[in-house]
Amino acid sequence: MRAPRSLPGWRLVSPTRGSLALLLLTASALGAQTADLGVDIHKIEVGEFPRMRVSVSLVDRTGRTLKGLEARNFRVFEADKRVKIEDVAIDRTPIVAAVCVDASGSMTPAIESVKRAAGLFIRLLDDNDQAEIISFADDPRIVSPRTSDKAVLLGRLHTLASYGATALYDALWRALQDLEGAPGRRVVLLLTDGQDQNRDGTAQLSRHSLKGVLSKARAASIPIYTIGLGRKVLREELTKVATLTGARAYFAPKPTDLEDIYVQIAAQIKSQIRIEYRSPNDVRDGAWRSVEVRASADERQGSGRETFRAPGKYVLELDGQGFDRLRTAELASELPGVRLYDFAIRKLLEGKPSDLLGWLLKYYQREAPTPPPAKP
Repeated sequence: MRAPRSLPGWRLVSPTRGSLALLLLTASALGAQTADLGVDIHKIEVGEFPRMRVSVSLVDRTGRTLKGLEARNFRVFEADKRVKIEDVAIDRTPIVAAVCVDASGSMTPAIESVKRAAGLFIRLLDDNDQAEIISFADDPRIVSPRTSDKAVLLGRLHTLASYGATALYDALWRALQDLEGAPGRRVVLLLTDGQDQNRDGTAQLSRHSLKGVLSKARAASIPIYTIGLGRKVLREELTKVATLTGARAYFAPKPTDLEDIYVQIAAQIKSQIRIEYRSPNDVRDGAWRSVEVRASADERQGSGRETFRAPGKYVLELDGQGFDRLRTAELASELPGVRLYDFAIRKLLEGKPSDLLGWLLKYYQREAPTPPPAKP
């Protein structure tokens, strides 16, 4: 899903999610929910497979988060087979947020309202949460590096000034890059009143593409909450960004609506629920599987559906795919000196390490390094 500018190395991992092409084809399925409740599936964790962890949140028709939910409010299905829920709990993992704010010239009339609204979100964070602030106009700018010091964040936020064009995708890319490796529940908040474009409004300004941003977000399992201000936003694009990354899109007709939206987003992030169950199919076959979460509360019902890929013995991952990183270090030592240059192919590989090495060398017609010694 990524649009790389340099050739990456290889990695061997176990996957959870697939390519952007598949995501785009299933976008409607990801967001398919009943009218009563919205069930947002934020993340599916397979790190302890067959034990599964699914992070969800419930919102009503107005986008407000439901709280006080218990196991009896949920039913979970894997590959359309109901599973037994073993645990349901509020996710208390500290939040690490990148707050991205459009500071282009068109934001001038709204910039003070933006400061107040984004500042309210920062004030709602807990003491052990962290945030950084990124503004974007002609290019992204770090207004405040990541910190848990709210006074510092609020002080830097006050310095925001509007000017120039809108490098929206570059700002998202920078936010995702900054969150890589950060411990905690990583989220991005994006506020914009327009679209990615140069000062003349004739072309995209950013070096990075929307496809690349979505790839990077999916690969890292980082949700991007989007806020569109005014009538000139691309509603369909902002909705797609949020939906495909496991978040939600909000739209503010006027600047005075922003504070309520930031409060809603804070509530949704802070009230995420982690559901744990054991997969009824513990075979490590690298196959795609579906998870559906059905919820009911106060005579209202809703459901959300997502896909994940079960761990396999060997799965080759290249840029453009989004997978969990399992056993990476262990398997990397088995393939010294091999680099891959194909950004499209992904293949499930079964067999011994020597078989895997042989396949790679044959495919790329490269000179063979000394293979690892066979294990008895």
